[in-house]
Amino acid sequence: MYAVGHTVLSDRARCLAAAMTCGSGAVVSHQAAAWLWGLLSNCPKIIDVTLPRHGGKRSGIALHHSSTLVPEEHGRFGPIPVTALPRTLLDLAATTSPRLTWNAVDRTERRDLLNLAETTRC
Repeated sequence: MYAVGHTVLSDRARCLAAAMTCGSGAVVSHQAAAWLWGLLSNCPKIIDVTLPRHGGKRSGIALHHSSTLVPEEHGRFGPIPVTALPRTLLDLAATTSPRLTWNAVDRTERRDLLNLAETTRC
């Protein structure tokens, strides 16, 4: 991926580039997805991307592989393919501290974004 005419990419542009670089079916996930959803204050330096297949290493991208990621767990943040909010929360719970996860859930509830029925379906 190349940025023409730019010296510094925004964090959203980095997320979009990470997903596009990884190909079809790739979605921004984990902490990067939580940041896009407004659940974390800062975008991580390494962008998390989940793929439906195994892929090679990519600089600046933490690749996750999931054979169980279904279309209902895909979302969009503008043009950026991202895990849906319930999947993002599950990914956070599996990979980060309980405190970070609880803070993200709390922000989700305060912003009235959490649909408990949808979350238990994932």
